[in-house]
Amino acid sequence: MAKLPYLTTHGAAKELGISVRRVQQLIGDGRLPTVRAGRVHLIRPQDLDAVRDRPNGYPAGRPRKNPDKSGGSA
Repeated sequence: MAKLPYLTTHGAAKELGISVRRVQQLIGDGRLPTVRAGRVHLIRPQDLDAVRDRPNGYPAGRPRKNPDKSGGSA
């Protein structure tokens, strides 16, 4: 069976070991280039390298939206 030249967001998520939602976030942030075919984002397998070796966790120096996780006020 021949390998397809493009992956869907589901295929990219499986290849990267992350959720489909995270793939969509990477696309929305402009970090993962895609080709649009209607409502579907198609991703070239070689473009996965742009996000494959990313650090885990929240980026250093970038403020969190809600740094107080206690949920209450003192």
